Amino acid sequence: MRSVVVLFVLLLYGPIAGAQTTYYVSESVGSDVNPGTSPGAPWQTLSRVSAAALSPGDQVLLKAGDTWLNDQLVVTTSGVQGAPIRFAAFGVGPRPVIDQMAVLPAVRASGATDLIIDNIHTRNGRDGIALSQCDRVMVSNCEIEAPSRYGVLGSGAPGLITVESCDIHHCGNDGINAYITAFVVRNCYIHDLLNLAANSDAIALHASYSPVSQIYGNTLVGPFNKAGISGAGAGAGATRYVAHANFVTGARKYGFIVQGLGSTGLVYNNIIVVPSFGMSPGAGLSARENALMEAYNNTVINLNTNVDGPSFHVASGADITARNNISICASNESLHWQTSSTPAPMRSDHNLYWPDDDPLALGGRFDLQGSTTTVTGWQALGHDPNAVVGHPLLLGGTMLSRPDDARLGVTSPAISSGEDLSAHFVVDFAGTARPVGLAWDIGALERSPSWGPFTLSIYQGAVLDAHLEVNNGPASQPVVSFFSLDPLNTISPGTGWLGGLHVPVADAVVFYNLGVLGVAPFGGVLDATGHWSTLLPSAAIAGLSGLTLHGITAYDSATGPVFTSVTSRLVQ
Repeated sequence: MRSVVVLFVLLLYGPIAGAQTTYYVSESVGSDVNPGTSPGAPWQTLSRVSAAALSPGDQVLLKAGDTWLNDQLVVTTSGVQGAPIRFAAFGVGPRPVIDQMAVLPAVRASGATDLIIDNIHTRNGRDGIALSQCDRVMVSNCEIEAPSRYGVLGSGAPGLITVESCDIHHCGNDGINAYITAFVVRNCYIHDLLNLAANSDAIALHASYSPVSQIYGNTLVGPFNKAGISGAGAGAGATRYVAHANFVTGARKYGFIVQGLGSTGLVYNNIIVVPSFGMSPGAGLSARENALMEAYNNTVINLNTNVDGPSFHVASGADITARNNISICASNESLHWQTSSTPAPMRSDHNLYWPDDDPLALGGRFDLQGSTTTVTGWQALGHDPNAVVGHPLLLGGTMLSRPDDARLGVTSPAISSGEDLSAHFVVDFAGTARPVGLAWDIGALERSPSWGPFTLSIYQGAVLDAHLEVNNGPASQPVVSFFSLDPLNTISPGTGWLGGLHVPVADAVVFYNLGVLGVAPFGGVLDATGHWSTLLPSAAIAGLSGLTLHGITAYDSATGPVFTSVTSRLVQ
């Protein structure tokens, strides 16, 4: 990971020149009368730092474990390309904390360029880090906690701010807010925004037109009152963003939205879970007010209980191109598509829909200006001629708490049912090259061969009830999944069994860990070395006899991702 980050910094800023001067700051042992140029004689206050005449290539290091209360770091000097000014930490311990209890930002820079803010913890204040008319600024490895407004704010002029590997949480409004300034947001965890009365977004882009904002590899966990990623603006201030490989859950109104004439959003390989407590329209992907969205290979789990709760939402003359997406409408009141006005021709094909029924006697899950229909009727209108209707058999069912839950089961109808979109991208959510099989899979994740060529058929009496999928893959990624063949409904038809233990079959996938606290949930014996043994039906085991299974572990959806080390075993 370090090599990737270093490469990213070099690409963004060019070669970093040798630091001119390194200054040290310690609230606990420092003094502003010290020279500040050694760990043994550090400055004490951030006010002293703010008054310093820093030069390109300088570093300012705050002592790990120290906290500055009601102090503010103000940056007014700039670095240059190849020699940024860097603010970071020194010593051993937790990140240094800037706790701005007043109504000021904890860190503020104005009119500055070529800065790096690394490994700092901001707490409270109006904003965590406020950057006005700044360019080529990197914020990395920071924790930004509980500002009354924004976690990171970029505003005032065209420029580029990069936020990487940061934990941003409990903001009073948006996690990241951009006005005019563009952002790269990568590998961040943004979660638990507080103000559900406001239109809070995990990432809000307003008039972010130059350059194109790049949002990728992030985990965005709500609640967000509005959107996970929002792009807004029109005309000369239209927003353009590209978002891929993001895991978004808990956005009460939209997973992703783009709105305004000239605004565009390219979204691909994202996993989006719309919560059951979503608002109207509560869409996974939305384009409004003459905006354009291209949506490719996304997986949308739509749990919204609002009647206007679509996976795809098009309004006010906007346009969506949607291909290779999975839409699961797990609520009786959810829709796959809802168009509130006649848009430009919607280009949609090779999407997978489940289910396609008549929720609440509405007439179907496809709504064109208030007239609902089924997928067949949708196709008759010229949409999605190669649509797939079927349960995608995601390994996490509809309870996706991590990206791997969106992997496809071995018999999923989404496998090799997509179209070639290599003109836009060539990998999946996890970076696996597409396609793995004969053709592209539908959804965010390709079905990798390392995820299971073996399937045990589980019978209840003489009736096939479920599959136990045993994945003979690398020990770093093994999963045992047990899932019902039955479609989504409210009543499970029966129980599967393994090793003499009856296991309830849920409507979605059920996972079991084979070694939690030494207990083997499937029955049998789990010894101190991790050896698990049990009796299996002869019909179920015949196809696996003589094969060695490597690193068998599992994921328990009730308790979270708990993995154990279980050595390779020969199936007997």
